[in-house]
Amino acid sequence: MMHSRQIDDLNCVIRFLARQDLTELTSAELFARRGIRQVDRLILLGGITSPDFAEITAEAFHNGFAAGLMVVGGIGHSTQNLRDNIARHPRYGKVPTVGRPEADMLFDILTTFLGVPPERILVERQSTNCGNNATFALEVARKENAVPRTAVILQDPTMERRTCEAFLRGWETEPTTFDCVAPVIPLLTVQNGAIAFENPVHAGYYKMDGFLKLVMGEIPRLRDDENGYGPKGHNFINHVDIPASVLDSFNRLTENFSGHIRPRYTPYST
Repeated sequence: MMHSRQIDDLNCVIRFLARQDLTELTSAELFARRGIRQVDRLILLGGITSPDFAEITAEAFHNGFAAGLMVVGGIGHSTQNLRDNIARHPRYGKVPTVGRPEADMLFDILTTFLGVPPERILVERQSTNCGNNATFALEVARKENAVPRTAVILQDPTMERRTCEAFLRGWETEPTTFDCVAPVIPLLTVQNGAIAFENPVHAGYYKMDGFLKLVMGEIPRLRDDENGYGPKGHNFINHVDIPASVLDSFNRLTENFSGHIRPRYTPYST
């Protein structure tokens, strides 16, 4: 039986992971927050689980939010989830997925179905983890002489905060200003005594067990200790201040969800 306190704790962690520097991907919101009408680049990460997030990206582009796009992602631990969700999607199901990197699949969706001109998209297709998502993306931007002054990062909500930290570290030599926006916040509830998504649409993005592993695997990575990814540990990202309320929620959750704490993957090591 799932208890309301466990749901509250999970949602506390989810809200923290799903970093949202902007409330929406509009020029009005951008102007209110940053005093500009358009960013140079909207960066879509292939760690997303649903091709629907490509629609959010394309809509923002067509509405003038970003001058150009970038899709980032090779083949990593979450690639098969994206492939599966594309294959069963009613609109994008014919996009080839077998053996393909995340960025190439998303590029096809953006250009073939969503009307984004191919020349307005930079593509990074070699990265296999969060860290080299950032560093390889910078290599592509430099090669194309297209390092943006302003950029917004769009990633799966469970990985939005860590991805943002990876870009801040990986691009620290550049003048780029980043904002990070989780495309949705997939909160949870209890239905008939079992855990479920508040928004039924989100059930199409994740299998619940896999989603819980993504959520529970992030705090140990963000925590700045000998096992985390911060300066006191693996030193992949800068120090992250995790609110006490989030740590308290996570610690309570480990009593029942310790088996969902995702280990570092080899060879992907994310």
